[in-house]
Amino acid sequence: MAIECFNQALAVDPQYVNSMVNRGTCYAFTQRYAQARQRYDQARQVRLDVEEIYDQYDWTGQGLVALAKKRYDQAIACFDKAIAINASYHRAWYGKGKALQASAGRFDRARQNEANQAQEKARALGYKE
Repeated sequence: MAIECFNQALAVDPQYVNSMVNRGTCYAFTQRYAQARQRYDQARQVRLDVEEIYDQYDWTGQGLVALAKKRYDQAIACFDKAIAINASYHRAWYGKGKALQASAGRFDRARQNEANQAQEKARALGYKE
């Protein structure tokens, strides 16, 4: 349903970057990662002069795709880029925490602590599970 709405918005304005990024995020959440990646790439090509605010969503979406593919270091790097743009973006903090948690070995207490801190930060910023 949401993807259809974004498709309709893009039919009206094919350069509407927000719809491109949001459509990519919908694909990521429904585990259609190749389609998500295509949408993020499409948005990046169009978005040469658009506000940086969209980048936080783009990087978070790419982080979700990498996380789902178990590319944890890549996911963490993407979430870090989103956080660098907007340190208050709770979804990026939560995603980073999940990626850190997934990549931490049983005995990697430092990484487990970092994962817990990222998830606590996400909740403090308003993330609800």
